[in-house]
This record gives sequence, structure tokens and C-alpha cells, in this order.
Amino acid sequence: MRFTFDCYNSTSRAFSSVVLFSLIFISGVQASPCDIRVLLGELHTGVWRVLAPGGFRLTRESSGMNVRVPNQELTVTIRRGRVRVNGRIVRHDNVTLVPQRGRLEFNGKAYDGDLRVITRGDTAYLVNLLGLEEYVSSVLRSESWPGWPTEVNKVFAIASRSYVLAMRQRAEKNKRPYHLKNTNKHQTYTGAHDCDVIKKAVDMTRGIYLAHDGKPIVAMFDSCCGGVIPANIADFDFKRAPYLARKKACTFCKRCKIYSWQASWPLDIFEKMFRPRVVTIGGLRDVRVAQKDDAGLIKKVMLKGRSGQIELSGDRVYSAIKEVKSFCFDMAVKSGKVTLSGRGFGHHIGLCQWGAREMVRDGWTYKRILQFYYPSTQLKRFA
Repeated sequence: MRFTFDCYNSTSRAFSSVVLFSLIFISGVQASPCDIRVLLGELHTGVWRVLAPGGFRLTRESSGMNVRVPNQELTVTIRRGRVRVNGRIVRHDNVTLVPQRGRLEFNGKAYDGDLRVITRGDTAYLVNLLGLEEYVSSVLRSESWPGWPTEVNKVFAIASRSYVLAMRQRAEKNKRPYHLKNTNKHQTYTGAHDCDVIKKAVDMTRGIYLAHDGKPIVAMFDSCCGGVIPANIADFDFKRAPYLARKKACTFCKRCKIYSWQASWPLDIFEKMFRPRVVTIGGLRDVRVAQKDDAGLIKKVMLKGRSGQIELSGDRVYSAIKEVKSFCFDMAVKSGKVTLSGRGFGHHIGLCQWGAREMVRDGWTYKRILQFYYPSTQLKRFA
């Protein structure tokens, strides 16, 4: 379908006296094989505002039409999956917003590449379309530390690149309109930056990724693994990702401040976090760990009251209490307080970031570090 706006007629809203759109026919716009699509927003009804200092071009994928918009701000209005740009209806399922110069801005953040509005049924998706290396650079600015050695950031760059390539393959197989989300559901992505230290690490590893059976791996990582052996974790499908079943403990992160954590609350405050379920047992009197897996991760927690007891999953406790940093913890009640003492920061699977930092201190190269955390993988270069 070709890119068009509604034509002006007696029943449609008239154009303003300022000419908003001029039509120019050019060759179609195609996505590069290295292009990454990151979901920035999802709406059934609402408004997105996008800025570009030099105005916009509006195009449609695989179309020869190009619409120039001199305005520095575009208002994209969504109503039940129907899209209007600056008040004009867009009668097709996608439109790409291309900056005439500089970067696009959305929600106070600048973005490399273009933005694409894609509709599926009554839902609209705002997707950032940019190059692979620009995406990896942005992720490292959020997931790494510019002050860390280049060798560490090379590790993170390759892991992040491997992950996004794997997600890209999965999304295209499932015909999803985006490859990944901009949150820690996938990788934290907050747009463009100008940090030369990060960009240097990305450039030094350009195109390099980890593969297993010839395919990019889902290179999961967390801040601090707490010494947990991933291969012993229950309820994880290591058959699909055998390279995450590391059988050696990481002892390097033990030197770091975030390796261990502790939090405590008065019994009545802790009880409020799990109402109304605690009410059924006559108020909270005691808590204890009921079950751990072979890796030492919490599976079940027991809450006891005057008239009974209930079990909660480790997931329930983790999601309910922000002070809980990992699934590796113990619980105790003493002097009217509940105390949780734990190790690690994150899900304990894949690369341990603080562990990698300490390994570099000990002289490990990025290649050795990646082989330790992702056994049975090979380094390849993206063509």
C-alpha cells in the first residue's frame, strides 16, 4: 500500500494557510539487515509528540513516496489504532518519521535513526529504527559504567550485541513489529549519547557476537551473580540455552560491595506488604524459608500467623519488596523484626558484570571472560 494522507475534500478538515506537506517521489526506503527496532511506546488511545530541529520527512517502508514536513514538532494521535499526524489521517499500517537533520527527540530523550509508527489492529507501536552498533552503544551507556576499563566494556558490548541479534531473529520469526523493548525486560535503552569511552569499546568489537550452533546467543547478564552456579537453578530451560548452564562458580564478584545485602522491617510493616492474604492466617507471627533449589535460590516462603500459615513463591516476595535484590536470601524474625540477608543483584544467569570487572583487574581478556560466563560458545563477526 502506498503512503498517502487523506485528500482534501468538502467533508474533511481543510489545510491551514501554512503549507504543511509537500510531496516528493523518491526510491523506496528499505531497512538495512543491521537495523534494530526498539519499542518506545504502545497505545490504544493517546498522543505522542516528536521533535526534530530541522523538520521531518515522512515515508512508508517499501514505498516510493516521501512527505516533507517543515514543522519542528509532530503530534501523532492514536485513537483505537487509527493514526493522525498533525491532524491528518494516515491510511496505512506504518509511517516512518525521519529527521531532516540531527536527532529525533521523544519524551525528553534524543534518538539516533528514525521513528516508525506501526499499527496492528487497535494498537499502535512507536518503534525506534537504528543501526546495530548505535543501539549497542546506547545500551552500554545504561548497562555499563564509563569509568570502567575498556576491556570490561568490550565484554559488555559483545554480550549486548549477541542478545539483540538473538532477539531480532526471534521477533522476525514471530512477525513481531519490534525486536525488543527499551526496558530491562530486554536491555535498558535510553537513546543516544556522546560518551567516547563507550563508543570506543563498541567500535573495537564492531560486529563481533557470541554464537552457539551458528546462531547468536541470548546473552543474559546481571549486575552481580552472588556466586550462584547457574546450572543448578531450577525451572530454567537450559536445553534451549545450554551456554547459560555454567557449572563453575564466579568467585570474583565477592570482592564487590553489592555482593551481599540486608534489609529489615518491623513485623507489622512486613505484614502490610502481603495483605490481604496475611489476614486469613490471623496476622503475621513468623516467617521462614520453606524451599530452595539446588542453587540456593528461594522457591517458597512460609508466613505463619495465630490461626494458620500460607506459602508464597519466591517470585511473589521478590516482586513485592524492592529491597530484595536477588533470589538468594535467608529470612529470620528476631525482636519483632523480619530480616532478609542475601547475595547477588539480579537473576544469577549469564554474565556477572561486577565479576567481569574484577576479572579484568586480574588480567583476564574479554575473550577469556566471555568463554567463562558463556561456555561452549564461539566468537563470530556479523557480516
